[in-house]
Amino acid sequence: MQRPFPSFLIHVDENGHWRWNFASANGKIIASSKVAYTQKEGCRRAIQMLIQAQDVPVLVGRRGQTPGELENPEQAVEQLEAATAEAKAE
Repeated sequence: MQRPFPSFLIHVDENGHWRWNFASANGKIIASSKVAYTQKEGCRRAIQMLIQAQDVPVLVGRRGQTPGELENPEQAVEQLEAATAEAKAE
């Protein structure tokens, strides 16, 4: 079976742990798990959490910043929405 796009893929890494990646409509992997799961079900739950988090706000900050130091969250959401619309148009 050929992998459909966009899609999540669950796989076993070189150490025998479960991981996932997400490929966009153009087939490029744009996200992958940093966590190595000992059980496949943990990997599936992580994917479900991501799918259900579609309405979670995106904040823009620099590494090491505390939440109080973040840039304007409303502006960050607007920038993300604009970038998403632009990517869909391509």
